[in-house]
Amino acid sequence: MPSSIPPSVAGMFETMIPAGLVFIVFMVLRMAFAATAYGTMQSFVYTILQKPLMGIGASPIGAALYLMAGKFLWMFGIHGDMLTYATLGSIRSAATQANMAAFAAGETVPYLEWTLLTPITNVGILGLTILLLISKSKQYKSLGKISIATSVFNITEPVMFGLPIILNPLMAIPYVLTPGILVALTSLVMRIGIVRPMTGVALSNVIPTPIYMWMATNSISGLIWGLLMVVLSVVIFFPFFKAAERMAVKQERRRRMGAFPEGFLWGGATAANQCEGGYREGGKGLSVADVCTAGGVSRLGLTVDLAGVPAQYASYFKNMRFVTWRDGERTGASIPFKGTTYPDRGRPALLEGEFYPGQRAIDFYHHYKEDIRLFAEMGFRCYRMSIAWTRIFPQGTEEEPNEAGLRFYDDVFDECRKYGIEPVVTLSHYEMPLSLCVDWDGFADRRTGGNLAMRIENPYLQTSEWGWQIDPLGLRYALNVLYDRYHKPIMIVENGLGAKDVLETDGSIHDSYRIEYLRQHIEAMEQAVNEDGVDVMGYTPWGGIDLISCSTGQISKRYGFIYVDLDDEGRGSGKRYRKDSFEWYRRVIASNGADLG
Repeated sequence: MPSSIPPSVAGMFETMIPAGLVFIVFMVLRMAFAATAYGTMQSFVYTILQKPLMGIGASPIGAALYLMAGKFLWMFGIHGDMLTYATLGSIRSAATQANMAAFAAGETVPYLEWTLLTPITNVGILGLTILLLISKSKQYKSLGKISIATSVFNITEPVMFGLPIILNPLMAIPYVLTPGILVALTSLVMRIGIVRPMTGVALSNVIPTPIYMWMATNSISGLIWGLLMVVLSVVIFFPFFKAAERMAVKQERRRRMGAFPEGFLWGGATAANQCEGGYREGGKGLSVADVCTAGGVSRLGLTVDLAGVPAQYASYFKNMRFVTWRDGERTGASIPFKGTTYPDRGRPALLEGEFYPGQRAIDFYHHYKEDIRLFAEMGFRCYRMSIAWTRIFPQGTEEEPNEAGLRFYDDVFDECRKYGIEPVVTLSHYEMPLSLCVDWDGFADRRTGGNLAMRIENPYLQTSEWGWQIDPLGLRYALNVLYDRYHKPIMIVENGLGAKDVLETDGSIHDSYRIEYLRQHIEAMEQAVNEDGVDVMGYTPWGGIDLISCSTGQISKRYGFIYVDLDDEGRGSGKRYRKDSFEWYRRVIASNGADLG
């Protein structure tokens, strides 16, 4: 409008002009349709669009697809009935009204298949529930017992969520196909006259299907066909149900006869630098472990360098092992794993008169046959062990391996296989050649690589005598996180409790605390396997036999099922004794994890 016109007048015309144009357009359309055979625009839309859509959508195929689309959406947790009605409800409503009008006029209903939606929608669940009732699976049978009453009245939630059907690919095919198949078959038997057609009467959707069919057809044939629909549902679901049942029965049998999969690898774990000894035999070179003292012990009264260690960790480190060093005439000790473990001009060295527990450890080097025989007595299926780097490459830089070292491990492997024990080998376990530490500054050098980190403590967890935290739930959580991330089989190669064991005068060792610790962690592992679906292939607790502690060098911090008669000063007979946990773990392995009592 021109700017000279007052705003109040311009605003009125701005409203009237669009309205007038709309009025004129629709008047022209009305006059145009009045001049045709359709008479009105509504008649044109009904004839050209709605009637053809009704012909396609309200057909037998349309009714079947309508039901199957709803079931398909349910498979993903979407309320299929609500969504399909929202999108195709106009077709269903039109078909229903046409059926009701025909019924009131005493005529045959034109959209027979759409009268079948209510009695057929959930009859498949009733057939599946009958299969649950007679299942070989205790779990399935229990579900059938508690859901049969609701399934008869077309209430499907107990089975939908209890089996479950939602997000269950194996059940997707019969669940989606059953209503489509039943619509087609029911339409066929009604159209050829075997069963009286539906009258179109509206009935409650909680009426049991056979009774619904009897009332809706007003005939015994309807009742019989309703019963046959239940039987057909059983037949359609049967092959898929049996496949699911086999898996359920297998899992239940596993729980009864053994909590873990067949072939699960039970065993124990050690490390060469903590059990092997023989530090100068068979051509072995010196490793960093060979120059580590016993924790908190220094026969020479060496000064310990704790520079750079936070105050809250100082008391902990004082009980750790130290690396002894020499700088000309000066000697001392520093904590390992600290970046710089000795003065710039100092070098790690063995000092006369100092005690280095790793040099003898439990002398597995000479006792391996006895120890492996005891592992076999427990039933070990595998033995997780490490190879001492310096037994194969004494200095770490040789081009050819030490044949005597290779021969020793060949003998160990042969002894394992004699008892059917599979070696599970770790190539390096805190025993780097000492020469690499001196010449290349150990793991600080790019050529060696590696890193270490301080542990983070949770103040709400129980701890062992040595301050290590006990967290079975954390094990289950970690298994789930790792498996969810990588989807690769997992093997737990270290899990154990360090504690002070007492050798009784009769040679017995009562370590119920260790049994309880391992029981809790095996239960957590079993839950991860059988409830969470984590693929755990084996379990080797630390350790199969007592050995010296990596952090403190003490053997009094005992982990094994087998007691070794040595003390923290290396004194003792070295004789092996079976602890109570030895017999307990033997039963665990024999039962494949089912007997944790």
